[in-house]
Amino acid sequence: LTNLAAGATAAVTVTYSVPSGTTQGAYQATITAQAVGGASPPAVAPRNVTVNVTGGAALALAPNLPLPGPVTPGPGGAVVTFTNTLTNTGNAGGAVQINPVTGVPAGWSATILNSTCPVTPTLLAQSASCAFDVEVTVPQGAAGGAVPLGVSATVFNTSPTPNVTATALNTVTVAIARGL
Repeated sequence: LTNLAAGATAAVTVTYSVPSGTTQGAYQATITAQAVGGASPPAVAPRNVTVNVTGGAALALAPNLPLPGPVTPGPGGAVVTFTNTLTNTGNAGGAVQINPVTGVPAGWSATILNSTCPVTPTLLAQSASCAFDVEVTVPQGAAGGAVPLGVSATVFNTSPTPNVTATALNTVTVAIARGL
């Protein structure tokens, strides 16, 4: 803020960035304003503030690497399995839901299997992780190329903290068959 006339006031917005995982609670801080220059600047003006951190879960979703190589579906198709890891990066536990896979082409199937994630009402604890598989069946005759499939999970928080959805891609690559 520059060139504020004597006796004038100005609103100043202060933003605090609270790191994910910060424990819920009330945190005290002091904001200090100081004028510089002029014949007789006013005294330093400290103000005490309280930053209230609410509790809530947040998610990170990551497909395990390396990704499977290209598949060549024969009679009965080809099966590709992805393992995904879900981690609660928030500051509280939360009930999680693994959502249906999106972007699945006609004739393909994608199923969630082998989940170690808690089932509601059990919560995924703060800093805890769980895993689940996505099993994809690619039919014989599927077009070649990369097919990204959307995977997501949602954690349900208590108001006023919003629910959070994390997403990832499980990409199936179908080998391109060249004519002879």
